[in-house]
Amino acid sequence: MVTKEKSLNQQSAAVYNRLLILRLLRKHRQLTRTQLAEVTRLQNSTMSYIIRDFINRGIVVEGGKRESGTGNKKQTWLQVNPHLGWVIGIVIQNIHAELVKVDYSGMIIDSCNFEVSEDITTLPEYLKNRLEQWYEDRGRPPGPMRGLCLGLPATVNPEKGIIENSKFFNVNKYSIADDFAELFPEISVIIDNDVRQAALAEYHSEGFEKRDFLFFYTNFIKAGKGFKPGYFGSSLFINGEMVNGVGSSAGELTGILRPNDPPMLSAQDLEDLNTIDGPLTPAMKNLGHWIMPWLESLASYSDPGSIILAGSMCWQNERLLEMMNDQLNTRLNRSGQREIKITRAQSPVQGVAYGAAITLLDHLSPELIDQ
Repeated sequence: MVTKEKSLNQQSAAVYNRLLILRLLRKHRQLTRTQLAEVTRLQNSTMSYIIRDFINRGIVVEGGKRESGTGNKKQTWLQVNPHLGWVIGIVIQNIHAELVKVDYSGMIIDSCNFEVSEDITTLPEYLKNRLEQWYEDRGRPPGPMRGLCLGLPATVNPEKGIIENSKFFNVNKYSIADDFAELFPEISVIIDNDVRQAALAEYHSEGFEKRDFLFFYTNFIKAGKGFKPGYFGSSLFINGEMVNGVGSSAGELTGILRPNDPPMLSAQDLEDLNTIDGPLTPAMKNLGHWIMPWLESLASYSDPGSIILAGSMCWQNERLLEMMNDQLNTRLNRSGQREIKITRAQSPVQGVAYGAAITLLDHLSPELIDQ
């Protein structure tokens, strides 16, 4: 006898499996049935049923053949149907906006950047006019526009589409999603934190295989004749899933977790930081020593497999990263397989905007499988 509770559990598992397959296909752009089975560990019958259903409904399409070893049968590539539509991901930093169009398969099909007003309340109207001009110049992609996701340097309430507070924009309790919805009534509009979007972009970047990591995001600000770190955030991934928290504010760095008294940096210091084989100057050493107590605290509490440094600070300097790795693991008394590796981000320049688009595609997936 099948109880109501068991039936609901089976339905939940079926939905989860479908969403997982769509997420994996977007992350890797295309996979074979065998690869999907290896990653998901679903039974062949379950996998075959889901893929057949997706193909019959036009959600997934077959591509070319994957070359295999001698004597092995070639396998067919699968991808989410890109012609189902497309979404827009946007990130606002300083007075610049980075925008990407992403189709349903997870591919970036176009991008641009432009200046916006420092008054964020003017953004919805400006963006509508800017998009119309963009369509005239570059044309619309195949399929309908399904939605728009905005990544902001702010504490936000994604469910209500409200900027709770943002020192960056000097606003509080601003219902920005409502203003967007008035101008874009036929699409889904999502507002989220830019750090979470950057972390998602990193997770979905080509060749990225980490499933347990701490994403530490740092932007610089202009300070007199120089620069200094001035905006911080983090995101934690456990077993390939982002930890958002009950109020979707996990990773916000406030109080003693927020780095303070940052060092001043020159333009040359930023160039050294952004150069992979840059020198380990006194300024670089000072920067690494300064940030270390906060990285140690976050790593000690969350025990991640690795720490990824990202943001406009662009931590590329290999000599600095090597020094920071030695210092962190010495302070945590880690060695061998227990070491926590500090690495630089590898997501593209449009990373945060792309992460915003992926967030929206994940949000729209349940509607897709229920249609």
